Amino acid sequence: PLDDSNVVLNCANIGCAYGENVLRRTRDKFAWEGVEDAFRYYAERGATVHAVVSERLLNRHGSKGLSQGLRRSFVVVPSRDDMVDNDDLSTLQEAEKWQCQFV
Repeated sequence: PLDDSNVVLNCANIGCAYGENVLRRTRDKFAWEGVEDAFRYYAERGATVHAVVSERLLNRHGSKGLSQGLRRSFVVVPSRDDMVDNDDLSTLQEAEKWQCQFV
């Protein structure tokens, strides 16, 4: 059984989906607002959030203006040139580690 007291968020996937589908962006789709919304949703329900974010995304979009709670929940994944989407693998690994769902 999955542990519903933890959840793993993939910041890049959530932020890009939000930018594309909610904000209707066609370029530079990533939006921290979507990640903040997801963080708040789970945190308000008592879940411990583990927000997987790559160094590359942080370097490109920064973390200025983000809530302290979201920043504290970051699981920062080092960038690797030979593995562009290593945040996806890290998301799965974190979910397995905590035996919880991932978004």
